[in-house]
Amino acid sequence: MKKTILGLFLGMSVMGMAAAKTAESSDYIDFGKDVKSTLKIKAKVVSPLTIAVTPMTFDDILVNTEGISKKDSGKVTIDGAPNHSVVITLLDSVSIASGKYKMNVTLNAGDKDKTIDDKGNLNFTISGTIPADQTSHVGVFTGSTPVSVRYN
Repeated sequence: MKKTILGLFLGMSVMGMAAAKTAESSDYIDFGKDVKSTLKIKAKVVSPLTIAVTPMTFDDILVNTEGISKKDSGKVTIDGAPNHSVVITLLDSVSIASGKYKMNVTLNAGDKDKTIDDKGNLNFTISGTIPADQTSHVGVFTGSTPVSVRYN
């Protein structure tokens, strides 16, 4: 029993000295201290986008003619924050109708990712094509489709 008590006493003494030494050394960690840094915040407020689109008007089309293409029609004007990129959303084709008859117009606005110039303007055109096999009925065909823009 004396050996056990003496061993226990010596073990506690050694542990106490080790704890004291750790507390005195540079490896001591104080878990009660806060570590701080700074979060920097930046917000850039830009002007809202505006968009204007002129109508796409095809010239007279003869019945059953070759594929009809209208170039540089449907002009789009966008105003916004200078030098910002935008994404244009436009359907690839739209159906136009005259009574019960319908035709599809294939639309093309080029690259849909565009950049507003340094003056805050962006201008481009939407061209359209009507396949020849759809020009078999006489009439005035009309329709519309949304064109939208957002900052990228």
